[in-house]
Amino acid sequence: VAEGGTQLGTKSFTDVYYDTAGCSLTRRDMWLRCRDGAWELKLPVEEDARRSGGERTVFTEVEGEEAVAKALQSLLPVAEAPQTPLAELLASAQVSPFAEFSTSRSKWTMGSASIDADVASFGHAVMEIEVMCSSQAEVAAAEAEIARVADLLGAQPLSKGSGGKLETYIRRHCPSVLEQLVEAGVLRASES
Repeated sequence: VAEGGTQLGTKSFTDVYYDTAGCSLTRRDMWLRCRDGAWELKLPVEEDARRSGGERTVFTEVEGEEAVAKALQSLLPVAEAPQTPLAELLASAQVSPFAEFSTSRSKWTMGSASIDADVASFGHAVMEIEVMCSSQAEVAAAEAEIARVADLLGAQPLSKGSGGKLETYIRRHCPSVLEQLVEAGVLRASES
């Protein structure tokens, strides 16, 4: 608060991440999630090869059950009709949960940045500073604002061998998924 931030509140939620047994989405750095019943698919922005803790710093986000189902039509090994409901599409492609955890989040704002301070149910804590963009042309200014806010807060990037909540969960609880993502170059091999 001394640096000019405003607390917006706290909330708790549960994330469930989905993929095929062969990691057909995550091996391509695509992340299918259901957060308290709301579906989201994060797709890599091809021009942006930068990664942070195995995750890219810039994604295109597809939100809502219908939009996610439509996007998955071309990404999953299925031959379904274009208007197939998401549940049927996932069953046909043999997509199932591979990670599930709850998070307690404190939400703040500072300048044009949103700040989420998360504590996950498996003991991992992380802070995310985010500035939303509506076009690729806005990314450089957003990155500058993130750097400014991080500097004010004394925040440091994640250290080598550590990552965000999902990466940490995968490293601790999903050895077969981890092996596939390291092989695909989406995550780095452990530094230990």
